[in-house]
Amino acid sequence: LSDYHWIDSVRHPVARLFSAFTFQVAKERLAATVCTAHFEEFCRLVFSNSPQLTQQQRLHTWPQSMWLPSASVPVRFSIIRQESLAEDLKRMSRDVPTFGSARLSHIGKSFEGKWRDYVSLDLQRKIEEYYAEDMMRFGYRSISIGQECGVAK
Repeated sequence: LSDYHWIDSVRHPVARLFSAFTFQVAKERLAATVCTAHFEEFCRLVFSNSPQLTQQQRLHTWPQSMWLPSASVPVRFSIIRQESLAEDLKRMSRDVPTFGSARLSHIGKSFEGKWRDYVSLDLQRKIEEYYAEDMMRFGYRSISIGQECGVAK
């Protein structure tokens, strides 16, 4: 593993989990609608590692840090956060020169609505606690409802 330069594209856990939920609803893989109550139930299933979740749903909701070598393993890796895509690509262009010429930007949208309309502050805290390793490892900070996803500077 130490011979590789790992690159991981990540999202703030709250936005990512809501996106996974809306994807499952859109593909009719959940008997749910996009509403607060159904999202809260989906989160309960994720947090409890419920056997009701399919393998695909489990993979989509795993902590993102599980896809990388352990933080204790000395490997070189870079993070591209969807909330700061252009900035992260520019930073990485020192190691991967072609990233310097990328003309990309991103506005996080899971669907036509906004995830903040469906996530209470209490549920947001539970999601951030469940994905605490991702929050720490990828430099995310807790966000307040109404703010953009937080990236530690």
